[in-house]
Amino acid sequence: LIVPSSHYYVPTASTYLVKYFTRKLNVKLALNNCKPSDIGRIYRQYTYENDYATMSVEDRNTNINNDIYYVDYNLWKDKFIIVLDDVRVTGAHERRALELIQKAPIDIQFEYMFMYFVNVNGLSDPVIEDRMNTHSMKGLKSIDYIIKNHGCLLNTRILKYILKCNFEEFFEFIQYQSEEFLSELLILACGNNYHNNSVYITNCKTLQNYISCTFPVHKNKIQSIA
Repeated sequence: LIVPSSHYYVPTASTYLVKYFTRKLNVKLALNNCKPSDIGRIYRQYTYENDYATMSVEDRNTNINNDIYYVDYNLWKDKFIIVLDDVRVTGAHERRALELIQKAPIDIQFEYMFMYFVNVNGLSDPVIEDRMNTHSMKGLKSIDYIIKNHGCLLNTRILKYILKCNFEEFFEFIQYQSEEFLSELLILACGNNYHNNSVYITNCKTLQNYISCTFPVHKNKIQSIA
């Protein structure tokens, strides 16, 4: 069972990594006459307002400790669990996952391991991940270039990056995007309850109104965020 890092509604980068890894792994398993692997999930009750990668060690621990995490242990029973994440910086998520593992009912037995695409020691520099993520980013024009030239899988970090921009930059950005992309952006924003968050509410309303006015077919499909 391959399990990404916890998320609320919007997928994290590790969710896409897990999907790619599982597809490749299952081919190898099939060639060796083994059963295919499956994808599990660590659920969480809340989503952070700020980008986790920009937080200090103390803020990371505080946010994680104030959240509620849970799993369906019945799906873990008699499985080999691989908790797969894109990057390990301070180990806060790993420690939280270990707590869930240790709380498993006594009749639920399984083995597990943690696996990371990148493993760095970020205890003395916890924002190193943010620098890696944003080093080449020059505002929403950089996001637009990625969308147009490489494709873009929306995750929590990209969603927050887009919705946090100032109104002028955000409005210019959405005018160059497709109906499909903007609809997905709005759906994910609402799914993570960003339309009720004071940091994101203005751009969420702008997005909803722009879609309704620019693509009339959506007028009766998208309910008001007000």
